[in-house]
Amino acid sequence: MDMLEFGKLLTVIETATQSPITSKRILAVQILVDLSGKVNEVSEFSGLPQRVSSTIIDLFTMLLQPLPDSGRLESEVKEEGQHLLKILLLMVEKHPNLTVWMLEKTFSSIEYLLNKQIVGFEGEEWFSSVTMKLLVFLHKFVRACIEKRNEAALSNQVKVLIEHIQESSFINYYTRTVYSLLLHSCFISCLSGNDDKDIPSRDKDVGKSFKKCLVDQEIIALELAKKMLEEKEYWFVWKAGKYAATCGSWFMAAFIFGEITNKFQSKVCSWWLKSLAEFAHSEWRLQLILLEKHGSGLTNLLKMKNITIPLRDDLGEISEEIASNFHSASYTEELVAAYSGIRSSGEKLAEILISNQDFFFQRWFLNLRSQVLETVVDLLRILNSDSAMYFLTKRSFQLKRLAQEYDLLATSFIDMDYKSSRTVTFLAISCSLLAFSTGFPLLINGSQVCSNSMLIQPLLRQLWNIDHETCSDLMLLLGLSEPESCFHLQSRNQTFEAREIIKVCSYAVKRYVGLKKKSEGENKKNLGQLTNESLQLIFDILKRWLSIPSRVPNYFFYPRHCVGSELFAFNNDTRKPDATMMVLPGCQLSLSLCLQMKNIPSELPVKITKLYCILHSSTSFDMSKLNGESKEKSQSQLRFQDWTIDEMVDLNEKLHHYVSETAENTKHRRKRDDDNNGLSINSFVCFELNERRQGFSTCLLDVSAFPMGCYRIKWHSCCIDNHGSYWSLLPLNSGPVFTIHKCIGK
Repeated sequence: MDMLEFGKLLTVIETATQSPITSKRILAVQILVDLSGKVNEVSEFSGLPQRVSSTIIDLFTMLLQPLPDSGRLESEVKEEGQHLLKILLLMVEKHPNLTVWMLEKTFSSIEYLLNKQIVGFEGEEWFSSVTMKLLVFLHKFVRACIEKRNEAALSNQVKVLIEHIQESSFINYYTRTVYSLLLHSCFISCLSGNDDKDIPSRDKDVGKSFKKCLVDQEIIALELAKKMLEEKEYWFVWKAGKYAATCGSWFMAAFIFGEITNKFQSKVCSWWLKSLAEFAHSEWRLQLILLEKHGSGLTNLLKMKNITIPLRDDLGEISEEIASNFHSASYTEELVAAYSGIRSSGEKLAEILISNQDFFFQRWFLNLRSQVLETVVDLLRILNSDSAMYFLTKRSFQLKRLAQEYDLLATSFIDMDYKSSRTVTFLAISCSLLAFSTGFPLLINGSQVCSNSMLIQPLLRQLWNIDHETCSDLMLLLGLSEPESCFHLQSRNQTFEAREIIKVCSYAVKRYVGLKKKSEGENKKNLGQLTNESLQLIFDILKRWLSIPSRVPNYFFYPRHCVGSELFAFNNDTRKPDATMMVLPGCQLSLSLCLQMKNIPSELPVKITKLYCILHSSTSFDMSKLNGESKEKSQSQLRFQDWTIDEMVDLNEKLHHYVSETAENTKHRRKRDDDNNGLSINSFVCFELNERRQGFSTCLLDVSAFPMGCYRIKWHSCCIDNHGSYWSLLPLNSGPVFTIHKCIGK
């Protein structure tokens, strides 16, 4: 097609975007977007991407016009607005150089609309309702643009837009709050991951300005929340509290959850909110430290405006001296108070359980967060002692384990939305970073206990396709020029840009590379000096790490029964799945297995194609040595409190390795190991999934070397979706039991 014909085609399609038929307009826009990606930059149509973006923004702006006589339903306008913004976000991804221009044009259109006089207009109520919904959708688009570009100019533009929104008389308090928290995210991102001593004096002034702006936005958001409470708009208040927690705005979240705790008659809701309030207050303590004197100023301003944060009013006593003295005992005490509060919030949820699966994700998430902060506190105490080197190995392995547990959490909830899984993955990366950093002195000194690959490979795997420069440095440390085969398996949530933690990762890796180069060929005297430098570097990285606000995944606020599986096992001597199976000494145990998926939502975003399971038993699992009470508990349904998380992590790691490396070559595989607790065996099984989401298979457990006794089989399962992604399935019943006895049936 020549340029003349192409131009005529564009004219026809652009005309179609003005069609009165919604589906025709959307289709025309989608065709234009597709064509804009195929145009040569040097052709006469090189400006087509901008032209298409302008058309989309104009169409969206038209939806905001007060035209009630059109006869269109609110739902129709809402749906079209969502479609247009999704398409516009696709344009941002394809043409990131247009991001700033798109925002400027969008903001100009919105400002024009907000300046129009609509009070007393015939369709004011309809127009206001539609505008609220569309502005909330627009907010998501603006947030996505900011995350992609992260330019100071964007923050200024957002600030101007928000000022217009705050001044508009027909925009409700909730919409104003959402946009206020958007600006909060801009400022907190600029502050996170930095250390004042490495920032030029001019930029330090900018940092102080950001802190002041952050406090100003908190005050505005809190005042809006107070007005919503006064008007008893509790649903909007709850939504604002959730959004604040996902943004890391813990001042706002603490205020809201504390205020609405007693607004519900349900005991479960009340305890759920009490848990959230205590969690938010604990995170607030950490954020006050980040803001230093501005944090104390915030609490004073709140008192002046008669805004009281429930539960605790003494947080303003966190002085600038405590915040700036990272090595002080007072600083550590604040961290202890924070993780103790988070642990307590998880314990509150445990008090209202109706079934073992209630608040499953929430309790696990809170438990992990408190463990990480507790480990950080231990690190600070160790680094301030005279025997730091002795204890660092253990803490490094603890953090590596916590990173693995976060990975397991991220892949154990197949119904989790993408943004939530992204948040959990970010937390896994942050733990891997601390594990890597804590091992600096050990690696510098050539410790045999802690190897390069042991600490570097997990971080390299998680940063793959996220930060190529840092990955190159990590591969250099491993002596690699090409990625190892184990890196080809990429999780579905490894494609985002966790800017704040990546900033700290890049800093840590570059500093370690510098120390490693210094250590090469140095004598023992100089190595001692480098060891001290590496210990100080851990302090530095911890401080930067703590400056990053914790964020809660949106999934956290939707308690539900978790997706998992139940395993039922039979052999020739059993008729019921809960019966104890018998086997003669020196023989293998033949099993018929049924794996049933449970609690699968009706609208699962992916299609499950296969199921896999690992069966694990050990001579150390001999139940015949347990007393009656312990045996009864062991045979009961698994509960969160009774989990051995390390076992779950280990079984999941083995199963993941099997699925990724050997599943295509063999259906079953058996392995016998000798560990510290005695003889252990593993067997891997593949299941074909039927329409009832269950699979059947058989396997042999080689228990021929087990002595006589009664043993538990521990297990873990997973599934693979149609995109090839790996999902762990939580075990929702206890494992089968078998007995090795000479006289079967007697």
